[in-house]
Amino acid sequence: MMLRSIPFDDDDGEKDDTTTDEGAAPEVVPVGSQEYYRGFLSRNLDEDVKRVSGESVIGPTLKFAGGAGIILVLLTIGFLSSNGII
Repeated sequence: MMLRSIPFDDDDGEKDDTTTDEGAAPEVVPVGSQEYYRGFLSRNLDEDVKRVSGESVIGPTLKFAGGAGIILVLLTIGFLSSNGII
């Protein structure tokens, strides 16, 4: 079993090293507790996440809307033809 050291910031503001099991389940923190909100403030802001811009979203959105529109038109034509309207 491999153990790793994780820095932990407790109430006195000092970083302590706590050792956890690699495969252990994460600790459950109740929503609204001080520890829950402390995580928002102590979290590292330098993330390597690629942000999605509006230019890369418009294509798939138009494809989805166009496909849904075609399906609705086909269903409407099928309904009208089955009732002898067209």
